[in-house]
Amino acid sequence: MTRQNTRAATHQAARKRLAGACKACHDRKVRCSLAKSGPPCTNCSLDEVECELRARKSQKTSSATATSHQVPQRSLHSPGDLDQRESSITVVTPQLDSQPGTSECHGATPGTDNTSKPDGLPKDRGDAHATPPDSVAHSGKASESSSSHFRPFRSHFSHFEEDDALNADALLPDTPIYADPKGVCAIANICEPDGAAKSGHFLLPNGIVSLLDPDDLEYLQRKGVFVFPEPQVRDDLVRTYFHYVHPFLPILDAQDILSHHESAALDKIGPHLLWSMYLAACNFVEEDVVRRAGFPTRKKMKRSIYRKAKVLYDMQYERDRTKLIQAVLLMSFCSSDTEDKTGPWHWIGVAISLCQTAGLHRNPDSAASHIPQQHQRLWRLIWWSCVHQDVWFSVGMGRPMRINLDDCDTQLPATGDFYTLIAGIPDTLREKYLPSAMGDLSQLFLELIRLGITQANILSKHYRIRQMQPNAADVAGIEQRISAIHDKVGCFRYSEDRTVCYHAYHLELFLQSVRIVLYRPYVQSLCQKTPPSISQELGLLMERKAKTAAAGFNQTLEALINADMISTCQGPVCIALVPPMQVHLLNSTSVKPLIATMGRHSLDICMLVADELRKTYFGAELVYRIFSLAKTQIKNGKSRQPSTNDSPAAGNTNLQNSMPNLLHGTTEGIDAMTNPDSTFTGFGGILDGYDFALVGSNFDFTAPIISGDNTSLSQFSKWYPDLPVENCF
Repeated sequence: MTRQNTRAATHQAARKRLAGACKACHDRKVRCSLAKSGPPCTNCSLDEVECELRARKSQKTSSATATSHQVPQRSLHSPGDLDQRESSITVVTPQLDSQPGTSECHGATPGTDNTSKPDGLPKDRGDAHATPPDSVAHSGKASESSSSHFRPFRSHFSHFEEDDALNADALLPDTPIYADPKGVCAIANICEPDGAAKSGHFLLPNGIVSLLDPDDLEYLQRKGVFVFPEPQVRDDLVRTYFHYVHPFLPILDAQDILSHHESAALDKIGPHLLWSMYLAACNFVEEDVVRRAGFPTRKKMKRSIYRKAKVLYDMQYERDRTKLIQAVLLMSFCSSDTEDKTGPWHWIGVAISLCQTAGLHRNPDSAASHIPQQHQRLWRLIWWSCVHQDVWFSVGMGRPMRINLDDCDTQLPATGDFYTLIAGIPDTLREKYLPSAMGDLSQLFLELIRLGITQANILSKHYRIRQMQPNAADVAGIEQRISAIHDKVGCFRYSEDRTVCYHAYHLELFLQSVRIVLYRPYVQSLCQKTPPSISQELGLLMERKAKTAAAGFNQTLEALINADMISTCQGPVCIALVPPMQVHLLNSTSVKPLIATMGRHSLDICMLVADELRKTYFGAELVYRIFSLAKTQIKNGKSRQPSTNDSPAAGNTNLQNSMPNLLHGTTEGIDAMTNPDSTFTGFGGILDGYDFALVGSNFDFTAPIISGDNTSLSQFSKWYPDLPVENCF
């Protein structure tokens, strides 16, 4: 029987089968080396049990039995008979066994009833190893080693099995893995002292996957992971994904995804990646799509989809490493609450770990011709998307970044990488699913990545426990980078394309928020632990710049409101809201009526946006509650002990030393607080149920070491070729 390879028809190859299994291996449903090694087989030798030959059926009977076990694959276009809630669905055939040579299991499909036992599983898996007559000759040759009780070297690796040695070409090398050339792979320098330098990137054969246990399959069926929404809802979700998620997170090969989606070949995409795509798109779909999918709110739709994606991850269903990274990174769009502690921070960490295992953080050497350029382009986009996510959630949650850019030399993505993902897509599919101005969106994405690198440098220098002594030159160098990005982004906000305007507005919000993050550690009214070496003049200058950036943030926010884009804002906006809201809250404590009124007005606009985003994001709920309680505390504190001056110390006392114990309750009960002057003991219950703490400000980072060979300066020049290197570090 031939192996069906879904990747390319050119890689189809015949699979050699073992001539049979001994009785013990047959009863245990495991592979047997009897045909190669003769009795005793490897398993019986290791287990020290008697290796008994099993009486085999005649060739005619065996052929008839094997034929009876083959079940025709179910069409993906026929939904089947299910309950009322799933009256219009698509059933995707689960990949019971992606192992070459057992293609009869690929025809197995779940029954029409989600709770029924899976149909089509071979009743006797030992017969699946029956070998055609032409392969029997191999058994005689292998029997020469029958006296050996040692397993072949390659059989000790989970991705390689004994009989695969006969068909090494049948295994497509497509699983990326990275090994440090200065570590274990240094042995190559000993073997080939004059060989070319290697980057440590390898492509291993695809893993040999064991049969999915029937109980596991039934469990997945009960969870509904193979039951997808009706075609119209799927189309809306995919269209929404490529309009709102893909421009700032281009981690999917759009050509591959859209071709399979349009032809309803959903099994070629994979259920894990599909549900993760739907999860990310849930934040932006229209309300009528949510209702047609059978859910009252976006949050409930997200929760249902997330559970399906998570169970597929827990069962290790997806075996393609690149698809697994893509799916896990998209799972960071989930919302964490009391029912699930694996929130966005967790999934971003998993994605980063998988990327580093595959070597996406390191640039493949020029001689790595075994890695297709298409893969390298996609990997660059995936890696820098991980950097972007890591930076923003690090800022939002007050935790150190997982990625140290000094350990990364992957090239920055280029416009050509972005275009590669959409090349070859027919015009009909482009018009149906993709935004029209993909060129402008690719430019915005590149500036977004540069902004993320800048923010990572801010965190590594200005948010450490052992903080560096700041100086005007350091701050000016970072300001220069931010201004260079801002100059390139400004023209896009006036684009005639609504999608381009939407993403340009978001990038401007992020820019202004990053400015405040830069100034915030040195604003004495916001931080108790201001570096003693900072001059009062520099502190006041940074405070003025922070207030200017907060005002600019609100201008862009008002533009989003006027364009009716708030309901579909990106998740990082919840994080970007916090720094300007802190500045507005500070202004509201001023004894000068005009400044205080302006501060309250600006804060109310941000609160209005946070209130709207509460419908979609749990992070916005947390932001809204924290600042509502802070406003109430300041109001009650002023009524009991009005301030007599506008000194920074007075503002510091109100904001940091007199905060209440914030309880986890409804915001309507805030005005009923009985002890507004109680000492602040933490956020208490308000953080219970949310792994999305947007209040941290201390980071334990390791500053980059400036070596004598100007390594950091050369890295900076690579990332910012248009900027001078003075005052950069």
